[in-house]
Amino acid sequence: MNREEVEIRYAAGERNFRGIYFDDADLFQINLSGANLEESRMDEIYLESANLSGAKLINAHMSMIILEEADLSNADLNNANLMRGILVNINLSGANLKGANLTGTDLRNANLSNCNLMDANFDGAFMEGVNLDNSIFCRTTMSDGSIRNDNCQDN
Repeated sequence: MNREEVEIRYAAGERNFRGIYFDDADLFQINLSGANLEESRMDEIYLESANLSGAKLINAHMSMIILEEADLSNADLNNANLMRGILVNINLSGANLKGANLTGTDLRNANLSNCNLMDANFDGAFMEGVNLDNSIFCRTTMSDGSIRNDNCQDN
């Protein structure tokens, strides 16, 4: 599906894009806040400054995605694959990143405050300036390979 099709359907009130395959590489500043994008394929897509706040991105494939300065606050990224993505200056505050794969991802100056980071994998990620305030760490693999368990509640 390309940008124009998605924007028309979203403007008409549709929010269920589960399993969508984006074949348009440029989705700069697109607004898909609150959309259901579960199990979607967005590998190597350009989503700089996009609004995906509150979106459902459970099991989404987003490797090598560009999400610079995007808003994914309160998004559900449970088990999402963001491996080797560029997420510089992204807002992920309040997001659920349980089981997410962020290996090798560039997260410089990202806001990950108040996130669920249980079982998330940040191995090899660039995390300079990342805000992790009040986030839940449980079996979380950090960029240096260490395991962090702050506020770990097995649920």
